Amino acid sequence: MSVRRRGPRAVAVRVATYVMLVLVGVIVVFPFIVALSTSLKTSTDVFSYPPTLIPKQDVTVPASDVGGDEGDEPVPVFAIPGTDGSWALVENGVSLGVYTPVADIGTDDPRELVASLDDAVDLGRDVAVDGEAEAVVDVLVDGSVVEAYRVRTTIGARFQSLDDPALSVETLVSNAEPDRQFALRTENFTEVLDGKNLGRSLTNTVLVTLGVVGGQVLTSILGGYAFARLKFRGRDKLFLLYLGSVMIPFVVLIVPLFQLM
Repeated sequence: MSVRRRGPRAVAVRVATYVMLVLVGVIVVFPFIVALSTSLKTSTDVFSYPPTLIPKQDVTVPASDVGGDEGDEPVPVFAIPGTDGSWALVENGVSLGVYTPVADIGTDDPRELVASLDDAVDLGRDVAVDGEAEAVVDVLVDGSVVEAYRVRTTIGARFQSLDDPALSVETLVSNAEPDRQFALRTENFTEVLDGKNLGRSLTNTVLVTLGVVGGQVLTSILGGYAFARLKFRGRDKLFLLYLGSVMIPFVVLIVPLFQLM
């Protein structure tokens, strides 16, 4: 009869054992959780970075809500830093200007402001930047007018406010954050079953597995009974031969099985 140890040391050992078992269990189960979570995600969410365990999908609104046609694709919704509310991406390929404030000339880390080319008002004077004359303009950034010069042009997008359709913002798509919400895409399973004919493949797999397992169980029972209960000439030698065949590593059989198949 074993006596259970008591005392602080025994309690610490048990706690450490349970903690270790829980950690090992989490490590073992985690890949299955990731696989289940991934199977319920959209293709965009699968490749999003940083990855998350909770399936999410982009929030969209009907194109008709932002002035589009009824049959157009849904429009994605974004949150733009420095603004309130939600914004719908209504136009891509908008030409934008990247400007640096005149006040930042000569500083170690000059800012770069993005604004629409149409919002730039030429002030009719120049400023010297690295020995070259640059036209000074007034640009509207985050509701404030800033004196700046244009560094380069780039391509962005136009966003329309969902709260006030009369308001729109033109900025880089990278500056906007997609609005995402929790959603389980269970259609992934039906698409695979219907589109890839997976149902028939699963049926074939189940039939073959049941046949192989059933055959092995039946022959193992009969062979085990013969070796254990029946006495016949050469039984021991045949049993040793069988054990020797079982001990052959499977990797040795890979090439012969491949050639056979």
